[in-house]
Amino acid sequence: MPRELCERHYIPIPDDTKLTKIDRAYSRVLPHIASVGGGNHFVEMQVDRDTGEVFVMIHCGSRGYGWHTANHYFYEGAKLRNLHPDAREDSWLYIDEPLGREYWAYHNSAANFAIANRHLIVRGIQESIQEVFNTDSEVYYEISHNLVQEETLVLPDGTTKKGFVHRKGATRAFPAGHPELIGTRWEKTGHPCLIPGSMMDGAAILFAEPGAYQTACSVNHGSGRKMARGEAKRKLEPEQLRIDDEMRTVKREFAGVSIEGIVGNHQHTPLDECEHVYKDLDEVLDVLEANKIAKVAHRLYPVANIKGSD
Repeated sequence: MPRELCERHYIPIPDDTKLTKIDRAYSRVLPHIASVGGGNHFVEMQVDRDTGEVFVMIHCGSRGYGWHTANHYFYEGAKLRNLHPDAREDSWLYIDEPLGREYWAYHNSAANFAIANRHLIVRGIQESIQEVFNTDSEVYYEISHNLVQEETLVLPDGTTKKGFVHRKGATRAFPAGHPELIGTRWEKTGHPCLIPGSMMDGAAILFAEPGAYQTACSVNHGSGRKMARGEAKRKLEPEQLRIDDEMRTVKREFAGVSIEGIVGNHQHTPLDECEHVYKDLDEVLDVLEANKIAKVAHRLYPVANIKGSD
């Protein structure tokens, strides 16, 4: 895939890294490659509100490889810093100490696995689109979330330095002219940022604006939950059939396209992923635009949604 269509091809790791050390992470590699996973991960066919163009958005990651890796080093970090295991998430590592270097290699390996996982899913989707619709499709952009990256930091006084940015629940948002975009396709526009909402609300593709420098060149990765998973299942269980009906009967018309119903691969709409457990996506997008952090380029509404499982 051309470099300009993805945030990066991979993150280098030392050749002598022994990736079999964390069995719970390594054992997930082959069984889970090219799979979406559970939770809020999905493959969704969407229509652009303004142009009628059809997009397929993929949201998935390292399929537990990254989680088990992080959990392992939380415990190891707690031991190193003499913290109680219950306080393991308060541990820290330095990049120039042995455990820090080891973690960085494993972290980057998990990030690379996530990239490969999405690329394989994309290949399957492209083949399916060709078979079903007899048309070609092309990748718009591939970007990661929930990881640490070493990148060029633009400081408040305009100077730059190399540093680490940890984006949890967030994704990178480099505006036009950012040093790391110089010489790329996105130099004058910034690169695309993907923000999904609920299964009903769809998603948006945005481009960062100069206000993103005030947020460490980051935007939220989604609209954000307003109800926890367990709470959603308890409170919304009596509403299951009504929520199912909402998904089947929703109607939208724009740009010469009519949408009636959202098709899913599930008998019942997952209550912990339905419209009622997420914040209103358009309200969230309005905040980003009002603060000149990012501007919406494509507002996408769903027509079909595939949810995976663990």
